[in-house]
Amino acid sequence: MTGLLEKKKKERRLRIFSSAVELFNSKGFSNTSMQDLAARSNLAVGTLYNYFSSKNDLLLEIIQDEMEDAVKESIELLSNLDFQKKGVKEILKEVAVDIISIPLIFNKETLNEIFIAILHSKQDTEKGIMLDMELLVVISDLLEQMMQEHLISDIFDSDTVAKALYSLIINQMIFYLYNNDMTQSELINNTQQSVEIIYHGIENKPK
Repeated sequence: MTGLLEKKKKERRLRIFSSAVELFNSKGFSNTSMQDLAARSNLAVGTLYNYFSSKNDLLLEIIQDEMEDAVKESIELLSNLDFQKKGVKEILKEVAVDIISIPLIFNKETLNEIFIAILHSKQDTEKGIMLDMELLVVISDLLEQMMQEHLISDIFDSDTVAKALYSLIINQMIFYLYNNDMTQSELINNTQQSVEIIYHGIENKPK
């Protein structure tokens, strides 16, 4: 019975997530109420509040869920890597694109609203930073493995390189949000170019 209840709870959460993404993109984050979300999810408002204390809380849970999927995929990538066959630069590009694509389940207008809403709450900002830290660990672990196999230079430690790479990724997202003409394709391309900048600073060059 417990297993069945957990399954129903998980299915309900996924239904809420799907409804939220749809509503945030169609109505806008600020114009979507908890009542709207409950109605679209076929739930009583009180039931929705049993799952999420606020709209911001729901939003961060959605992003965390997307990040956990990205982290899981990256861990699987790490465990099955053939660096020589795929190439270090291409692997780094793949991970970076996976990360930059996490918030792209929302359209640009909604993302602008979302970032403003999160930054206006200290608690939500701290939650967002914790999610960033999870991704930084994944990137750092990947770089450390590359360093141990002498595929990239170890002149800098893996944490420092991970922070530099992640900063470039975040900057590309900011440029995307505040440039109305920039498309998602251009964002992806610019992110890959950022990876190239980092790679040329850490690649093992012939002595």
